[in-house]
Amino acid sequence: MQDSVLDRLTHVLGDRTLHGWGKSLGLSDGKIQNMRKGKTPDPELLSILSRTENVNINWLLTGDGAPFKVHAFTNGDDLQDYLSTALEDEPWRIIVVESYPEVTVVLHQPGQIDFAKRTIDYHVVEVLTGSRSKLLIEFLEQLARAGMLEVVQACTSLNKAEIRLGMVGPYWLFGNNDSCGHLTNNTRVMREGELEESNIEFQSWESSTSDNTQGIQINLMRAVVELLEQTLIEQKLTLTPNQKARVISAAYNHAIQAGATADTIQPQALTMAIDAVR
Repeated sequence: MQDSVLDRLTHVLGDRTLHGWGKSLGLSDGKIQNMRKGKTPDPELLSILSRTENVNINWLLTGDGAPFKVHAFTNGDDLQDYLSTALEDEPWRIIVVESYPEVTVVLHQPGQIDFAKRTIDYHVVEVLTGSRSKLLIEFLEQLARAGMLEVVQACTSLNKAEIRLGMVGPYWLFGNNDSCGHLTNNTRVMREGELEESNIEFQSWESSTSDNTQGIQINLMRAVVELLEQTLIEQKLTLTPNQKARVISAAYNHAIQAGATADTIQPQALTMAIDAVR
């Protein structure tokens, strides 16, 4: 449903305008206008997008795959080894998004990059996921005892799945200087022994959706996200990351209750949810 590079770039930007985002990078009016006309960003700008927005460039250019990069490990021991090495080299902050049956963590830290004769501040983000293993949990428990782990205070299974599947990026998670993301001011230090529980206990962003967050239908969720972006483009609307999350949750749960599938979900479900949050 995101048929062009411009459509997919619009999805990445969220509620940011193409012009405002381009100017923040130091792009000329001509380059911004060329992108608005559908011209593919040049290789240097694609590299900047990959780094600052954690974008999957293959998806941006072709529509194949997930919008944002996720490093998926085949087993938890490999994830533990990667985390151990990463923490030796960089001052990462670590947020545990989910711990059962899979472990999903978000590594983040402030970063800078030089582009177009200016220095750009951005949020360096890596999303890592892997199966739960004894070695991984023991390593994370060590970090928890040292006060080095954080957990999200308010999240639903739907939101966690979006992060794990690469459906949301750094701006959605952390915002920027002008706005807050979903993880901004929404974490707490993990308690010792918490990972030994069956899963971290989260409150729900939307109490109305808390009873319907088990057994996420991934294809349906992706269809909801894509249909939302199409609806926003067609109606020339913008939503904040928080509003988008609320619309996705409401539309997904409405589709479940109505027995809709990824092939049969109707735009009206998104329109009603959009009207409710605006």
